[in-house]
Amino acid sequence: MPLIFSSGPYRLFFYLNEGDPREPIHVHVRSSDGEAKIWVEPRFRSRRASASIHVS
Repeated sequence: MPLIFSSGPYRLFFYLNEGDPREPIHVHVRSSDGEAKIWVEPRFRSRRASASIHVS
C-alpha cells in the first residue's frame, strides 16, 4: 500500500486495484483510533483541462 502522507498518528494511503468491481477513487486514513475512507471526486472548473479535487 503506497503511503501518500503521514502526520502525527495519521497515515493516508491507497491500495492499487482495490475492490471487484473497482471502487471509485479514494484514500484511506488510519490512526490508532481506526480507519476511514475518503472518496476523491474530480470536479472541472472550466472547459480546459484544469481540475480541482473535491473531498466529500
